[in-house]
Amino acid sequence: MTLKVENLPPCDEEQLRSVFEPFGIITSVVKKGSSAIIKFDEEEDCLAAIQNINGYEYFGKILSAHKINN
Repeated sequence: MTLKVENLPPCDEEQLRSVFEPFGIITSVVKKGSSAIIKFDEEEDCLAAIQNINGYEYFGKILSAHKINN
């Protein structure tokens, strides 16, 4: 399952991976500008990440995450 996270501060894909890995196995992270596409191995892990990341402050930015179609 895939999510899109928006309103990211300057960061790299490895930094993003470290934020999202506590929720489950990540199969890919692709960052472009202030957004990123993150793919999880399991649907429930992706849903947990979305639930926990929405409204999370990351280096002064409030993140927004939502499910997208693969």
